[in-house]
Amino acid sequence: MNKKDVAYALDFDNHNPEKASIYVFRSKHDPTHVYRDLYLDGKFVTKIGGCGYFFREVEPGEHTITAYSRFGTYVRTTIDA
Repeated sequence: MNKKDVAYALDFDNHNPEKASIYVFRSKHDPTHVYRDLYLDGKFVTKIGGCGYFFREVEPGEHTITAYSRFGTYVRTTIDA
């Protein structure tokens, strides 16, 4: 994300009221700097590192977030945004 995208993501008062906001924060600092592939609704969106975050406005409803490790394991969750 560039500085403009970060500023928009953190400006909660000016988000599109017809969209839902999804934030994914990777809280654990990874000293190896290994990035995880992050998917939203089955589509690759970014690589996320330790203490990194991802923001996206989406249509309201169910969305699936999946994070893969370099070893092929993954964590998946479905949310109602």
